[in-house]
Amino acid sequence: MYSTCTFSPEENEGVIEAFLAENTNFELVDCNVSFGRPALEKARRILPMDGGEGHFVAKLIKTDGDSCFTGNFYPENRNKTILSEAHRMFCRLFKNDLYGLLYEKNGLITILPEDLPDLKGTGAIRAGVPFCEVKKGRLEPLHAVFMSSKKEENNQIEDIDCDDE
Repeated sequence: MYSTCTFSPEENEGVIEAFLAENTNFELVDCNVSFGRPALEKARRILPMDGGEGHFVAKLIKTDGDSCFTGNFYPENRNKTILSEAHRMFCRLFKNDLYGLLYEKNGLITILPEDLPDLKGTGAIRAGVPFCEVKKGRLEPLHAVFMSSKKEENNQIEDIDCDDE
């Protein structure tokens, strides 16, 4: 998957076109996203008027049969006390079970997919959803985890109308 949060055709379609030109053993396939606008026939561009903030997503598969899977990611140096506290906080905030693996690095706790491959050497900047930060001995939830959840998944909701005082 190739995904950006930019409007730039050079960083979106341009990167995919250049990659495919240099890597003939890859093919662009339908990314199965129904919202947004078609880009490069099978990719999608999600603009603000489509419910996004200027996103692009493309799915590529390797066609020569050689796997590019490098093995699963196994976190090192896990602080079990902080992660246990973060898990309890997740259970207080959300109705559903934790849908991944909690990972802490430099005070940032992220929810990673359980089957996340090892991304070392891929140039990936971040994987998963930022969940909370360790600040002054406490955990502070981050906006991203709420934006990635559905309203009905949250335990604490306050509906406020625009005309409420």
